[in-house]
Amino acid sequence: MKLSLLRRGIAVALVLLPLSSMADSVNFALVKKITLPTVDGHGDLLRYDPGNQQIYASMARSGGAVINTKTHNISHIIQGGIENPSGMSWDKNYVYWTSNAKSHGHPDDQIYVVSKQNWKVVYHFHPVGLTPDAIYANEKNHRLYVVMNDSNWIDIYSLGEKPVYLGQIPLYPTSGSGPDVGVLRAKANLLYIPDDSWEETIDLKTNKIIAKVNTALPGSVGESSHTKGQVYDEKTGDLWVGTTKGGILVLNASNLKIIKRLPSKAGIDEVALDPKYQLIYAFESKGKGFNVYNAKTLQLVGFVKTGYLSTHTGAVNPQTHEIYAYAGMDHTIFVYRPISSKP
Repeated sequence: MKLSLLRRGIAVALVLLPLSSMADSVNFALVKKITLPTVDGHGDLLRYDPGNQQIYASMARSGGAVINTKTHNISHIIQGGIENPSGMSWDKNYVYWTSNAKSHGHPDDQIYVVSKQNWKVVYHFHPVGLTPDAIYANEKNHRLYVVMNDSNWIDIYSLGEKPVYLGQIPLYPTSGSGPDVGVLRAKANLLYIPDDSWEETIDLKTNKIIAKVNTALPGSVGESSHTKGQVYDEKTGDLWVGTTKGGILVLNASNLKIIKRLPSKAGIDEVALDPKYQLIYAFESKGKGFNVYNAKTLQLVGFVKTGYLSTHTGAVNPQTHEIYAYAGMDHTIFVYRPISSKP
């Protein structure tokens, strides 16, 4: 890649690092700032859909945004009553969105089904559990898995326009702060879920926990560090797990043994992977940006600063290698691209 983008005046982030798949060093260029039609605040997850090469964003307070990754413009705004959106997942026909709304001061949790044909809400329903957060659409077994924060279990539904409740998967522990955002390995019928200081592996053929480990890392004020967002690296078999106070953990996904613990500036909420460049991005709210790790050498290699709080979620487009970081207190998605430093 050339430096012509930089010569045209696009701002460059602070980090310089080597990429093992490229012959020279790169730095990160700020390609675009996508202003979202919402307010400053705690926006939530971003996700990249490889089927249509769109980024889905849960905006602060209400509504979802669909970002065209070719033009870096908002292609659709999804309303339809989605208040306080959280996670999303998809199949070839629908996007499934979780919502932690309030009605007259009381919880009004909903799951919204959005058509990919017209980007309108076609159905919504109350989940069985309390406080839906992360959600996973598994087209292999035609199941929808919804992580219920305040119930400490996973709701199971059928996929489709009108999902049908099929049961639940108990999590461990059964009480506490509750589960967070994990990662689905659909081909292997496995789901990795963080829950308080625990990390657990769920076999989706039996809907049972087959492995679990208590990371039990001490925090700066003596409290245990909780596990958070994570990614699975197909090339290495490693599971990268963010934590609230203990940096990021690299686990052996087959047995959940901790391979390494790497530092971070602050607590990590969400993690993304560029599989070709073997770079891990860990997004931090209080750090006002994201850490960059080398997945091959298991080293921290830099930090990219947005300058805004609530930069706690992000996503990667593996086709262009661009990183999308949601800076909540600027109601903006910052788009960065690795740029070769070789002329």
